[in-house]
Amino acid sequence: MANKSFSTSLLPEPLTVKSIAKEVFQRELQGQCVPIVIKGFADDWPIVKQAKQKHADMAAYLHSMLNEKSPKMSLTRIPFSEQSRMFYSPDMHAMNFGVASLHPQNCFERMTQTNRDADYATQCAPVSSYFPSLTDALHNPLVPANLSPFIWFGNKVIVAPHFDESDNIAVVAAGKRRFTLFPPQQTKNLYIGPLEFTPAGQPISLVDILNPDLSAHPHYMEAYNHGLSVELGPGDAIYIPSPWWHHVQSLSEFNILINYWWNESTLTTAKPLAALLHSMQAFKSLPKAQRQAFKAMLDYYVFDDELTTHQHIPEHAKGLLSDLNATKRVALEEWIEGLLQK
Repeated sequence: MANKSFSTSLLPEPLTVKSIAKEVFQRELQGQCVPIVIKGFADDWPIVKQAKQKHADMAAYLHSMLNEKSPKMSLTRIPFSEQSRMFYSPDMHAMNFGVASLHPQNCFERMTQTNRDADYATQCAPVSSYFPSLTDALHNPLVPANLSPFIWFGNKVIVAPHFDESDNIAVVAAGKRRFTLFPPQQTKNLYIGPLEFTPAGQPISLVDILNPDLSAHPHYMEAYNHGLSVELGPGDAIYIPSPWWHHVQSLSEFNILINYWWNESTLTTAKPLAALLHSMQAFKSLPKAQRQAFKAMLDYYVFDDELTTHQHIPEHAKGLLSDLNATKRVALEEWIEGLLQK
């Protein structure tokens, strides 16, 4: 039986600020690995100013900036019977939504038609490819200057809790969205689905957090007790550090979101999810006692405090055990490649 007492609106909000300097963000907040809401972050964006106008037609506004030479666009269709939720079919052999590659003009037509038969949305489209005139106006001082943003727009869509491999700043440009977040420590209480068969590439929670069934997912209660949730409007932004789980609910009939993914602390070739999968490959088939032994090794070399763990080694002799700067990361990558070739 579904339990409806776990409303996301009752959860506490993440840390919220009205403005933040890049230096403070990087030095004091980003390293804490906690979500941060920045109210009014993009109030100066023209698209946000347009969205705040009474009765603004944001679909028409965005359509007017479409690059006429744009390539085809992926359009997601969620039947009304699914109540906007992107998820699996009941037997988990397929998804409950469809995806088609269409000309952008057709995508806008389906999103805005009077008698829609479903919710439609375009997700994760490069802004520079489809709306290049928007790019220069999307000022984001918290991310690298050369970082290219993505745009998500369309009707109401609900995305199940998932995590990103990179840090994420998501900016609501039009409409309203609710973000509900769970710390990585609650992974075991979120009933995560398959790794290789997912709605959009990352594993998702099988819990319907808007209508949780505690008879099927009893430990979700513990995850809920550690959750955070916030409703954001045009101009508001949220920083979601990797790998926090986040559920995203579009609340308006037409929504626009701009997001930025980046990770300054790892090599582009050192993907956290790939490392996790390789760890499964290397350790999961070992006897339990040996897995526990390697767990201790991982704690020592990866997760323990390096300032105290390796203090017995002279600084000049620490090599890769000291701070992994860019040069040492390249050396580590080359060493790993050599080991894989043996």
